[in-house]
Amino acid sequence: GKRHVWLFTGVNPVADVSTQTSDLKPASLFPQGIVSPDSLITIGNDVVFLTPDGLQSASLAGSDTLPTRENMSDALKDELQLALANTSASRIIVRNYPKRSWVMAKVSSRLYCFNYSPNLAAQSRQEGELNQPGQKGSWHVFEGRLARMNDFFVDQDGDMLTCDSSGRVWEFDDEGIYTDGGTDVTADVQTAWLGMDEQAKGLG
Repeated sequence: GKRHVWLFTGVNPVADVSTQTSDLKPASLFPQGIVSPDSLITIGNDVVFLTPDGLQSASLAGSDTLPTRENMSDALKDELQLALANTSASRIIVRNYPKRSWVMAKVSSRLYCFNYSPNLAAQSRQEGELNQPGQKGSWHVFEGRLARMNDFFVDQDGDMLTCDSSGRVWEFDDEGIYTDGGTDVTADVQTAWLGMDEQAKGLG
């Protein structure tokens, strides 16, 4: 909801069990709501949701009985918080694109993508599971045509379709096609800051 995020455990939580004994019960409460009705998704055993503070994940790890929460967007916290504060709920959506291990947060005309499988070590975990605390993913931000799409849909084969205001439907990530409707795609790449020891290794 707008004020809190409740996590429940149980079976058939959407079913009408008013005449039955239900095992549905609250497991945890996060005292901050989501920024839009379309900003909460599940990935495997994890829940990912967008709050005014950024992109959050909640998951059960190992024998834990209570979920742990982590802010996944510390790397661009200030930018994302400002964008969320200045965007109406109707222009904010969150989607999962498993083919590239992306959590996509569309905020107005920018698309913030978190790659939750950034290295080979992470891929040894169960597919679709988010990074555990201490295993950092990577962020990239799209502008232009992709970010201006109205919505994103991933079908059962893992292919992603997008739609825009013209009424057209687009297929994203088509194998062997590296242009945007015939136009080259330009990108700015910024590396992480390197420590002094890493710079020294590079100079050696």
